[in-house]
Amino acid sequence: MTRPAGSAGLLRVRELSERAEVPLPTIKFYIRERLLPAPRLIVGRNVGYYDPALVDRLRVIKKLREERFLPLRVIRAMLADRDSGTELEPGEASLIAEVKGTVLGAINSSRVSEVGCPVPGSRQQGDAGALSAEMAAAELTARPMNRREVIERFRPGTAEEIDVLEAMGLLAPEGRGAERRYGADDLRLLEALRQCHDAGLSRELFPIEGIGHYAETLGDLVAREVKLFARSAEGRMSKQTLQKVAERVLAVTEPMILLVRRNLMRKALREIAVAPSLQPEAPKQHKKKEKAHVG
Repeated sequence: MTRPAGSAGLLRVRELSERAEVPLPTIKFYIRERLLPAPRLIVGRNVGYYDPALVDRLRVIKKLREERFLPLRVIRAMLADRDSGTELEPGEASLIAEVKGTVLGAINSSRVSEVGCPVPGSRQQGDAGALSAEMAAAELTARPMNRREVIERFRPGTAEEIDVLEAMGLLAPEGRGAERRYGADDLRLLEALRQCHDAGLSRELFPIEGIGHYAETLGDLVAREVKLFARSAEGRMSKQTLQKVAERVLAVTEPMILLVRRNLMRKALREIAVAPSLQPEAPKQHKKKEKAHVG
C-alpha cells in the first residue's frame, strides 16, 4: 500500500498499538481523554498518522496506570507538565525575578522542617535528650564555619565528601578556596550524613555518591515547581499577594513533600513481592523406614 505524501516516519494507529503493546481501543480512549494528541497527519476521513514519540508516551501512561494506579486526571496533569518543560517563558521569568529575593530570604532564615523527627517532650525522645539535641543544633548552626572547622567538626574523610557534595550542588558555601564558609543548611546536611553513619549506614552501605540520585530527581522536581508556580501565578495575583505566598511557600510545602515520601515508601514496601527463592521452604517430611522382619 502506497503511503501518502508527508507520512514518512509516522505511524498508523495500529502500528502505534503494536509497538507500545497497548490495545487499539485504549489508544482511541486516550485520545478522547486528551492524554494523546491528535494525529500529525490526517488522510481522508478516518486514517491518521502519529508521531513515533507517542510510543514512549503510551508506555509511560501504561506504567502510571498499571503500576501506580494513578487516575487519568493526575496522569494528564503530569504529562502536561512534562510537555511544557522547565524553561521559563519571559513573563514567568520576570515573575520569579520579583519574588526571588523573598524566597531566598525565607530559605536563609527558616529551619529545615522536622516532620518525623523527635520533638521535645514526645515519646520518641525524653526531655533531657530533646533539650540536648536542641542545644547541639543551635550550636551547630550558630555561625558559618570554614572548611577546616567543618572537617574538624565532623570526621575523617569529610574533605573528600565535601568536594563531592559541592560538585553536585548540594553544598553552597559562600566565598572561594580556603575562605569558603558553610552556612546553616550546609552544616545540617553534613550533620545528617554523620548521623546516618552513626546509625549504621556506613559509606559501603550508603555511599556519598548515591546522593546523586536525589540531586538529579529533586533537581528536576524543583525546576518543575518553579515553572508550575510561575505559570499558575502569572496574571492571577497582585504583587502584594505574590510576595506573601512566596514568603510562606517553603514552610507549607516542605512538610507535605516529606509526608508524600513517607507514604510512597510505605506503598513501595508493601508492593515488594518476595522472590520464590527467598521464601522459607516448607519442612520436608521424611517417611520412616520400616524395619524388615525375618519370619
